[in-house]
Amino acid sequence: MEKTSLAHSVPNAQTIHTIPFLNPDVLLEIFEHASSETLISPGRTEAYTLYHSQVCRSWRALTLSQPRLWSEIKWHDLTILRPADARFTALLDLHLERSKQSLLYVWIRLDEDDPVQIRKHLLDSIFEAQHRIKHLTIMGTKESFPDKRTYLLQSATQLQKLHLDIQTASWSPTAAVTVTVDMSCLHSLKDLLIYGNNCVNGQASTLNSLQLVWSLPGSSSGQHLTASVSCLLSLLRTFPNLRSLWFAIGVEEVVFPFPKRLAMQELRQLTLLLNTGGFETVDSLFRNLELPSLEYLDLTCDDDAVLSWRWRNASVLKSLVSLSLTRVITANIYGHDLDEDEISEGLTSLLQQTPALENLHISIGWISTQILSLLTLGPGADNNVCPELSSLVLESWASQWDPGAMKNITPQAVIDLVSSRWQAPQQDKEEVPSECVQSSGLKRINLCFGMPILPNLIMVEPLRSFIKQGLEVGVSSSAVGDRY
Repeated sequence: MEKTSLAHSVPNAQTIHTIPFLNPDVLLEIFEHASSETLISPGRTEAYTLYHSQVCRSWRALTLSQPRLWSEIKWHDLTILRPADARFTALLDLHLERSKQSLLYVWIRLDEDDPVQIRKHLLDSIFEAQHRIKHLTIMGTKESFPDKRTYLLQSATQLQKLHLDIQTASWSPTAAVTVTVDMSCLHSLKDLLIYGNNCVNGQASTLNSLQLVWSLPGSSSGQHLTASVSCLLSLLRTFPNLRSLWFAIGVEEVVFPFPKRLAMQELRQLTLLLNTGGFETVDSLFRNLELPSLEYLDLTCDDDAVLSWRWRNASVLKSLVSLSLTRVITANIYGHDLDEDEISEGLTSLLQQTPALENLHISIGWISTQILSLLTLGPGADNNVCPELSSLVLESWASQWDPGAMKNITPQAVIDLVSSRWQAPQQDKEEVPSECVQSSGLKRINLCFGMPILPNLIMVEPLRSFIKQGLEVGVSSSAVGDRY
């Protein structure tokens, strides 16, 4: 439709231009939005960029003249499992050629069903262009790497994000390494995730985020370390400016005290997966660290004894704002019968060292009355833990199979806990909207354990009044709770 006739037919209409009259920058913005994903996958035999360029000559001209439109490469979709063929190799080459010197965003899922020559060409092409890559993600299995070859990442000076998820059936110190990463040459790297038999060498002071699972971190001499506390401390020396760390400890080991604690000034988020039952391992780790900025700690293990261990070095956690203690669901839910006094003393030794804690999440096999009692504030401030707590989650997944396990917890214990921590919002004499008034104390609580009467507690005073005043409550006697 002509723009003049459109303007006359619609009163006060804004001028609408046909595509050939649009500013090239506007055309480019529309085109980039339309071709935001450059997927190379079975089921589609053309590049998205070329597909959308068929709309008009202007878009096709932009396609050929804008290298950054070809800078995103995604090989294989997780939902389509048909093998690739030579056409997709041609599409890959087309993207690499048309993108010229633009920085590349590469996401690859290797499939063993793809012909070996295609996989080899794909990896060879990507690693040859590593100096142009900004984000690189490679997913697959050790068997999907052709010819059992080890690829070296050492000249990716523009690389900011690296995710290597190379799964292996079993870990072995002698297993073939799929990718070796030379950190000393990756000057721009900020985020690193390595899963599988890969090797990390060199040092990198720029790294902010690190996730290592079943990895083989090595020294510059090529000597490999296992997933132990010693390995973790070695990595922390290598990456002194980390802000986020995810690490799986698979070796029970107690590290002797260093002459001087290792200061991790920037570390704010720490996730530890403990695959060994020795909590002294983690305690010895804390003994050798200074964590002045740590705000989030997530400790996951396979033993309820996480609550009974008497922590001797938890003072390093004094800046914690959020703490999560989780026991993974295992077949042996009756694996550890904890004494309630042990729970009280163990959990107290940890929570007494976290005065700034605002969020606490405990998800284990059994929730005991001692836990509720410990978290209930009393008149003596010296014996209270976590005075700043505003969010509390208590989950007992084992109670789904044995509801009788929670028989020692009474409704009154729950009411006492909530009542001791709830503070109603205080309004000034001036009229202020209630939603603008911030109250200290507990703001939300989620209770999930096998206690049939638990969902009915929301109708009991004083909990009913607390909810009306703004307390968020989630209660359930099963795995999925209801919110009020």
